Amino acid sequence: MGDDGLSGRMPPHGKIDSLMKEIHPLLKLITPAAMVLALTACGSSSSTGQVLGSPSPTTSVAATPSPSPSPSPSPVASPSPAASPSPVGGSIDLASCPAYEAGQHPLGSPAAPGVGAHADATLDWTGCGTLMLPPGTTRFMTADNWQLGYAATCPNELDYGVGGMGPNVTFNEVLIDGTAGPDTESGAGPWTDSGGSVMQHGGNYQIRVTSIDPRCRWHVAIYSS
Repeated sequence: MGDDGLSGRMPPHGKIDSLMKEIHPLLKLITPAAMVLALTACGSSSSTGQVLGSPSPTTSVAATPSPSPSPSPSPVASPSPAASPSPVGGSIDLASCPAYEAGQHPLGSPAAPGVGAHADATLDWTGCGTLMLPPGTTRFMTADNWQLGYAATCPNELDYGVGGMGPNVTFNEVLIDGTAGPDTESGAGPWTDSGGSVMQHGGNYQIRVTSIDPRCRWHVAIYSS
């Protein structure tokens, strides 16, 4: 046979058999260990793949709602207090009263007390305008049929109604609760002198003097019965 160039490099058949016999026991020892290592490596790789391949759980953070700002209450405009009509002022001091108007009649005197009544200097006043008598919270007590004396004068140019003889200054009893008493009296026209009247109902009174103009002057006296 011709030489193919390999016969010089191959070991003789007998040596091969001898080598196989020596290697075979070693293969029995190496193979189980190699298999365990291979399986362990595969398991590790699979487990690592699962860990790496699994997405990391995302922690969901609930958005905390921002507290809505409390609406500020709109300021309510306070209603402007209604202007109360200014009461007509008065005085029991003639020196502080308005001066007489041109042609105004001088203030006269009340009528004198009649039978069964008497004068009291503490219940006698001169003044002008509108006010309560006695001043403040003082009151007077009297029996039935007490008497009221008065005089009044007002400027001539005022309107005194039909015939020019309407009231100028009016005198009303005022009860403890502030309501009007049963009796009333008034002067007439631009002036009244020596006026007087019997007031039928006694009681615990003040007298409200009401003038048609702050320039009206008056003199009033209480004659108790």
